[in-house]
Amino acid sequence: MASTRKISSRIKSAKNISQITKAMQMVSASKMKKAQDLALNGEPYSLELRRVLISLLSTVTSFKHRLLKVNHEAEKNLCVFVTTNKGLCGGLNTNHFRSIMRWYREHPNTDFITIGKKGRVFLSAMGANIIADYSELPDNIDFAHTLPITHQLTSVYKQQTYKRIYFSYNKFVSTLTQKPQLLQLLPIELEDLKDSLGLLEEISTEEEQKFEPKEYILEPSKKQIINWLLPYFVELQVYHFLLENKASEHSARMVAMKNASENAQEIMQQLRLVYNRMRQQTVTAELADIVTASMVVQ
Repeated sequence: MASTRKISSRIKSAKNISQITKAMQMVSASKMKKAQDLALNGEPYSLELRRVLISLLSTVTSFKHRLLKVNHEAEKNLCVFVTTNKGLCGGLNTNHFRSIMRWYREHPNTDFITIGKKGRVFLSAMGANIIADYSELPDNIDFAHTLPITHQLTSVYKQQTYKRIYFSYNKFVSTLTQKPQLLQLLPIELEDLKDSLGLLEEISTEEEQKFEPKEYILEPSKKQIINWLLPYFVELQVYHFLLENKASEHSARMVAMKNASENAQEIMQQLRLVYNRMRQQTVTAELADIVTASMVVQ
């Protein structure tokens, strides 16, 4: 009887876990929908801004801007490492940790800015130098929340403190797929902009004409427009990357909680089979004792 009570207790525990993970799945699904909409709705705007920059930079000669120039005098790189504050999101952080660890081995002379407590703890354990942490960002990220991060990045880069600045986050591909992505944020390079739009691949003549430099009469001048657009482009990129990372987090957590709920249900079914089998054996043994006792009495 003691073992049946133990199994019954395990069934109750699995049921409680299933209820908790099911509730967490529903919460993550709600947050995921909002985060996905924000990330996907901002993508066309980001792409169009890249097209404008490509067109302007391709037609301006001998233009110099600090955000376009590699700081060869600097020895270190800077990387913004974005993870989650909480766990229970499957292999999202683990895959990102493996990716950044491989990259860090190849670029050991790198400082970090962390966004997310999980990444801060991981880099601290690795012995990496963390110059700033922005893990206290709200769950519903607004453009204004990301401005202090971007201003620090552009400030230290203009001061030639770092040679290059990179951004590592989880790119949202779909609800079931998220992958670690590490991109160069600064300096802004024309070839990288073209590559992000697929312009370095073979494209049709019609598509090529869309990106050919066009001569417009602009007021104010092209250089003034570029001077304003470049910092704004960095701000928009950081904001968009953080939105994608947030969408990836909620998607991964929803899928992880869904799998946990299904696993708990499966364990409950297996335990019920064991419980019923043990109960059947107990009843059979009791019946056998009764039949034996009646035969003895007769």
